[in-house]
Amino acid sequence: MPVQNEEDVKVAAAAVLFLYGSNKVPPGLVTAKEVKVTRADQGWQGVVERKNQFRGTVKFNKKGQVTSLSKDFAGPLPS
Repeated sequence: MPVQNEEDVKVAAAAVLFLYGSNKVPPGLVTAKEVKVTRADQGWQGVVERKNQFRGTVKFNKKGQVTSLSKDFAGPLPS
């Protein structure tokens, strides 16, 4: 189901980030209310930032399809 509004983006981005693990960040619970949504000419973007944990970004095109996905470690590095 393609995303069509802000609430769709929140739910879809949370689901994708929940399942995705990358860059020292395993799959794990992400809720829709954590997702910050922005709209651009080319589509939508959902971002989750957890201090000292990770930053996750999911981009959707105008058709509502995922075009980009990242989930990067944002915690302290071992000394």
